[in-house]
This record gives sequence, structure tokens and C-alpha cells, in this order.
Amino acid sequence: PEDAWWMAGADLAGATRLERLAALRHSFEAHGIAVRHDIIPGVGHDDRTLLGTVKDFFAAVLNDRGVVRTPA
Repeated sequence: PEDAWWMAGADLAGATRLERLAALRHSFEAHGIAVRHDIIPGVGHDDRTLLGTVKDFFAAVLNDRGVVRTPA
């Protein structure tokens, strides 16, 4: 609560970011929304280490929609 980014009630869905993301995933799935939930150990707050996973995600999404074409 002492943090400048704190929001009252944010902890109602879980005590940690991972717990809150899991709660969000469950909520989406309960409403029929497909979810891909990747957990990358050791990332912390260094989002630069996520770039490969982000690229993989968008490549998969775009390929599924027929947007990205790979050479035969």
C-alpha cells in the first residue's frame, strides 16, 4: 500500500502478480475467452527478456489468422 502504483482492491484477485494474472485467466476462460498464459521464470521487471516470447506469441496468432505466410 505504500507504493505509488498501489490501487485499493488490487489484491482482491490475488496477493501477487502471478496470482492476479491467474485469476484474470480464469475469469476470461469462464466467459469463453481463449487464453494463452506464458510464465517465464526469472524475468522480474526486466521486460527486455520477454521479447522472444512476445514474438512467438504474435507469430502464432498471426499465422492462425492467415496473416503471416511462411515460405513453402
